[in-house]
Amino acid sequence: MTTFNRREKALFNIDIKGFGLEIGPSFAPFITKKDGHNVHIADHLSSEKLRAKYEERGVPTHKIEDVDYDLSEAGLTAQVPRNSFDYVLASHVIEHVPDLIQFLSDIWTVLKPGGVLSLVVPDKRFCFDRFRPVIGLAPVIDAHMMRRDKPSPGVVAEGLINYVFNLDEKRIWPPNSPKNFKFRYEHEITRRAMLKAAHTYMDCHVWTFTPLNLLLMVMDLTKFEFFSFTQSTSFNTDPVLGEFYLSLKKTNAAADFDRPALSKLAFTETHSETIFPNAFFQDS
Repeated sequence: MTTFNRREKALFNIDIKGFGLEIGPSFAPFITKKDGHNVHIADHLSSEKLRAKYEERGVPTHKIEDVDYDLSEAGLTAQVPRNSFDYVLASHVIEHVPDLIQFLSDIWTVLKPGGVLSLVVPDKRFCFDRFRPVIGLAPVIDAHMMRRDKPSPGVVAEGLINYVFNLDEKRIWPPNSPKNFKFRYEHEITRRAMLKAAHTYMDCHVWTFTPLNLLLMVMDLTKFEFFSFTQSTSFNTDPVLGEFYLSLKKTNAAADFDRPALSKLAFTETHSETIFPNAFFQDS
């Protein structure tokens, strides 16, 4: 059986000889300009501000790519023409965006027909979101209709009060690890952050996912005609890294799918503490 590493899974459906966009790589890009790749970078700050931000945290700022699209200045579609990119890659980004539908819609717009979106996403069962519920359609659609541009006070409160470490002080842990956890934030700290979030952007995990839960959501939102994606080869949650790899291809029309079967599997997965094989995600 072939085993793929993290980078191979993220790039499995991508032709890196094409023209690509990586969103939010900060100091850990998958595809770099210095290696000769035709890739543009979009991030939440300019290159200079990113380097200043991460210099204080002692991370390798020399790995930060030059940013082509500063998303603090304008949205992606305001800076990029339609049908520009052969692929878009976003690792540990989608869970942070305040408006998930707009995020995916903008990517759909800047992808060429048949272009690929590759998402690397934390599985909430094996990270500090462990005690949060997976997200449903209602808050995702409401956030879009209300044009939400920052995490809501409720999201910030839920994220902080449920933020857990395992006993090894880790934020990511494999299945079958010790089931003892400790919470990081008390009510008073959470209350202050919640009140601040009413007028200030407070970065957090806005959304929580498992692989099948996110796939079902994308397929439903496609059927609701917010955008149109179909699934390409994707990889199940990595038992060590606690992340999964969802690949989506831009289409012009929504494809039919077996919603009852996918819903049943997603429900089972959401309530499971193990990674189990399924027909939608490869395990290797």
